[in-house]
Amino acid sequence: MESKYKRVVVYDIETGGLSSKYNSLTEIAMVAVDLESLEIIEEMSVVFEPHIDLSWIGEPIKDAKILYKNLGVKDSESNIKTLQFKEHRITLKNIDPLVEAVSEFYIYIKGRYSFTRSDIEELENSEWKDIVTIFYNNAYNPQALEVTGIDRALINKEGVSQAMAYDALKGMLERHTVGNVKPIIAGHNIGSLTRRIVKGKEVGPDGFDNPFMEKLFKENNDDWFSSINDEIIDTIKWARLKWSELPNFSLGTCANEVGLTLKDAHRALPDTVANTHFLIKMFQHLRGEGSLKSRYKRKKYNFNF
Repeated sequence: MESKYKRVVVYDIETGGLSSKYNSLTEIAMVAVDLESLEIIEEMSVVFEPHIDLSWIGEPIKDAKILYKNLGVKDSESNIKTLQFKEHRITLKNIDPLVEAVSEFYIYIKGRYSFTRSDIEELENSEWKDIVTIFYNNAYNPQALEVTGIDRALINKEGVSQAMAYDALKGMLERHTVGNVKPIIAGHNIGSLTRRIVKGKEVGPDGFDNPFMEKLFKENNDDWFSSINDEIIDTIKWARLKWSELPNFSLGTCANEVGLTLKDAHRALPDTVANTHFLIKMFQHLRGEGSLKSRYKRKKYNFNF
């Protein structure tokens, strides 16, 4: 019987930090693979213009502590975490100036939770510049931008609106839906479990990437997991099943195990292309089309029945 699975779309994201709750997307790439030929048939990537989501905010004192926790830096001498805000060195014992500024800002924005590039620029040219800078850095942590090499100048230059980015991603998924069969999604540490109930409590998607995608699609009145196949391939899980011992299971390390070299790491498209070639190698091995590079020797066993 012919397999119903026709296409895989491998994807990777770059973000302003590690939390889908606080941090914003900076870039997404997708690569489509035909499952019969195992050939790459389309590549695409999209950069997001600056966007601050404040749907997580609540009480000013609680939120000020979150900002301090996310952005504070430990002093090398005192070992105390501080956050510079105007002329204040914010600590937990001296957090009142930040609480006051957050409270006043909440009154000003009057329940608005989504701020586009033009909104941010307008606020930065107003009396709210300092507090907006704090919220911007919470969405795009400077350390995360340094790691990815995707700075504000780049997302200002190349970025498109969330709506345009969503349309591009949705279009990619629709182009690789064959008949009624939606594409299988794959990626490295994207997660393979959807939102579910565990011990009576709702638990969000696992992995790193899928929680960000779920949030993006929800913000565009859509459901990520309804847009893709029920089968989801997380290549980090496949790698852990394949190799019992590796120094780590990063994409670069896993790619090296099958003779691939990862270049331009931390940009979405090169990472996605590398991960696609890694996945193709895994598929080829699964189908018996050659062997994977491995330092392990296959053990022979005798079975008596």
